[in-house]
Amino acid sequence: MSDKNLLWKVLLIVVVAGLAFLEMWPVDKRLKGGIDLVGGHSFLYEIDTIGVEDVSGLSTRVMEILKQRVDPDGVRNLVWRPVGDTRLQIQMPLPPKQAIEKRTAFLAAMEWLENTNVKYSRLIRVFSLQPQQRSKAIEAMVSDMPQREQLLVQATQAYDIWQEQLEKQANQQALQDAKEGYEQYLEKLLESNIDLLELNEALDIEASLSERQVALGKITSEHGQRAELIDAVVQAYDQWSEFRGPLDDPADLMRLLKGQGVLEFHILPEASPENPEEFADYQKRLSEQGPRPSPEHEYAWYELAKSEPFGAGTGGHSP
Repeated sequence: MSDKNLLWKVLLIVVVAGLAFLEMWPVDKRLKGGIDLVGGHSFLYEIDTIGVEDVSGLSTRVMEILKQRVDPDGVRNLVWRPVGDTRLQIQMPLPPKQAIEKRTAFLAAMEWLENTNVKYSRLIRVFSLQPQQRSKAIEAMVSDMPQREQLLVQATQAYDIWQEQLEKQANQQALQDAKEGYEQYLEKLLESNIDLLELNEALDIEASLSERQVALGKITSEHGQRAELIDAVVQAYDQWSEFRGPLDDPADLMRLLKGQGVLEFHILPEASPENPEEFADYQKRLSEQGPRPSPEHEYAWYELAKSEPFGAGTGGHSP
């Protein structure tokens, strides 16, 4: 081998290794340790077998279906293990330390913002207090939101008027007017809350898209007195997103599994040699009317995720 050829091969190896290294950089964000290296969480699920006659291999079948739905590409770093026929173990590794810290900071910022919202149950408790206790409670409620003080005072006064009308056993119209006046102020107080679901939906929009800025700007403009708290939440979320994985908490996995609904299993019928045309009517109805179920038929068509093992003639469906 000539020195020239050797040099080119060495350079090629260096270039390939460099590209591979760049693809993995930064390592702490791109590579995630498995449960054997970083620890993690283990879940053991018991499969409900009510109405299931044959449980042989049931856990394996459930595992394959859930894997296809939850992690079809195998990128979530989950470990699936059938335990007997009716139990399934799922393991997930801990996220990187930075992801845990950033997620904790985001949740803290979100909690701080959430605490500025007023809850209906808390308002009712405050209104029903004695005057001296009520004043202290209102002071505590407006410490984070001074702009609410006037609304709280007006709502309190409207509540007292309503209660006075109840005690006097006033006529129906007077009671209705007093109650409606109180409920109007109560509604205004609740409208001053930040919709946290709307905020989370805005945060989940891709950071580079203008729609995110529009959505966040709308929330900030509607609640300008809490702009700093909203900005703190956005900043904490963006910092967490740099390290965020597909599953950063056991609750994420549990929510993902719960979202798959109830699994159903169907038995695939096969025509017997004595009656090869047994399902001819079903195949005819499939081609003419589609796979809609019919109450007068014993069997029904169901779409298959993979139709290859069942033959090309099924058209992606199986009765």
